[in-house]
Amino acid sequence: MMYTAELEFPAPPTPADLLAGVRAQVNKITNRAALLESYRRESLGRLATSLDRTDYETVAMDLAYGLRWLELNEEEVPGRPALEWLDGMADE
Repeated sequence: MMYTAELEFPAPPTPADLLAGVRAQVNKITNRAALLESYRRESLGRLATSLDRTDYETVAMDLAYGLRWLELNEEEVPGRPALEWLDGMADE
């Protein structure tokens, strides 16, 4: 007698889930020098495993690091809202 097995694969993570995952990691970084070093390591790892990453994973990583860079600027230079320019982009 043969049995058939139904394979059910989990759905791949959404771009928003990927971004949230990377953001959770980079939000622990408290200064730009450490953020830059972390990004350098991730980028080198990305080069070594470029075939294993999706475009969404790459974009999520770059976006998360970029947003954290801007947030750290606001923390380092009080009174200079680093993300203020994002509000105006919706109007353009």
